[in-house]
Amino acid sequence: MTRLFMEGSSIESRGPWSFASFRDDDAHADDNGMIRHELPCGITLMTKAGGTCDRCTRAITFIVILENKAGDTVHVGADCADYLLANEADRATMRRANAELRATIRHERRMAAFEASRPQREAARLARANERAAHIQAIKAEFAADIERAATLLSHSSHSSYPHSIAAKFLSSFERGECPPDWAWENLERFHTRLVHPSKGIGEVGKRVVVEGAVAHIHCLDKSTGPSRWDTKYLVELTTAEGNVVVLFLFWRAIIDGPFKTGDVVSVDVEVREHKGSGVEGDVETVGSKPRKAKTIAEHIPGWHPAVME
Repeated sequence: MTRLFMEGSSIESRGPWSFASFRDDDAHADDNGMIRHELPCGITLMTKAGGTCDRCTRAITFIVILENKAGDTVHVGADCADYLLANEADRATMRRANAELRATIRHERRMAAFEASRPQREAARLARANERAAHIQAIKAEFAADIERAATLLSHSSHSSYPHSIAAKFLSSFERGECPPDWAWENLERFHTRLVHPSKGIGEVGKRVVVEGAVAHIHCLDKSTGPSRWDTKYLVELTTAEGNVVVLFLFWRAIIDGPFKTGDVVSVDVEVREHKGSGVEGDVETVGSKPRKAKTIAEHIPGWHPAVME
């Protein structure tokens, strides 16, 4: 097809026009928006991307090529092409092709900008990683003693036990640069003490024994979903003066009516059900059942209580 110029002729009069294609100059332009042309005579030209509209003579970037029945072609802008096209189907085809071309150019430019910024992004990512590593190392240095205790507990507890999971979560928090929650600190202290001073079994299985100890831990095991709260089960852990641990499984009524309050020293007559390992190396808990004759020997008074304030 050849581009036709006819003196005194009107583009509208040579219609109807149909959409032929786009001329994508931007795809071939250099970084300065210039296009290199090599003419058959050997002359090389550098021109800006785009051209001039054959209808309105304005500068255009996206050049639409239209064709008539005689095979003549004209180069126009998108607005003039929309005016010259004979039917709505050609207009829709031109708009869709224009949208696809613009989307392709935008995508290529975004990808080029993304690749160009890669070294800067990698340097920023490395700087953030180094900063976070330094922060984690500072935290580890500050809590080195606690981390060592957690590592010791981890290596001296069975893999599937609760103390093992406590130590693992405690260490993983420091690996992420986070401070472990309060319950992890409390349980680490509790089980590390039992690693240093292991608990021993009390009494004989199947026999009753009177236990005196401080209520060290109360944990809700199975909260009742029924109409009555009295079926809610609790685990109560007593620690004797010798460091031996007795575990009781009680209902809500025993917690409310009985003397079992955290920190209080109580006395209770229980039947020894079994001597069970806690998961900590060398530590044995005494599991008791059927408690009776429970009474408070000494109440725990916190330091902020008015009774101990001057």
